[in-house]
Amino acid sequence: MVTLAGCVPVTSGSSPAAAAVAQPSAPAVVAQAAGALEAAYRQADFGFIQASRPYRPSEPPELISVPRTVYQVVLPKDPGAGYVVIYDGTDPAKAQGLATSMQRYLESGFGETNFPTDAQFAVQLYGSAVVFGWYSPGASSDPAAAAAALAVLRAFGQAFPVVR
Repeated sequence: MVTLAGCVPVTSGSSPAAAAVAQPSAPAVVAQAAGALEAAYRQADFGFIQASRPYRPSEPPELISVPRTVYQVVLPKDPGAGYVVIYDGTDPAKAQGLATSMQRYLESGFGETNFPTDAQFAVQLYGSAVVFGWYSPGASSDPAAAAAALAVLRAFGQAFPVVR
């Protein structure tokens, strides 16, 4: 899960704390999606960096062993939020199946219970990458900015809307 709670637009694309932490290289599919998503966030005045600490969202069994890299929308008022997970779906057909699995999981009773009741989600397909993020208006210190950051993600690639 990706928490976009407290998203705040910024003009800087990185933070000194994140830059100081060595990160493993992302798979090519993930790196390509991350580069395009970074450009989209930059255009909306949000920073987008590789996360500097571990983060694992609630996810369906089909995604547990899928390679992924965690990124973060830079949120000065909420540095522990804004996570975006990009999964390496290997090929477009497999990635579409994984995106559908995530969508159905989030719509299921079990998937719903792992998030706040007001959570809003983005499950997106970009080539062979599945991109996931979410935020809770009730948990956000800046709901308007968090909604704007989620809107950037929802406009990225092909959407798999989550209906609760």
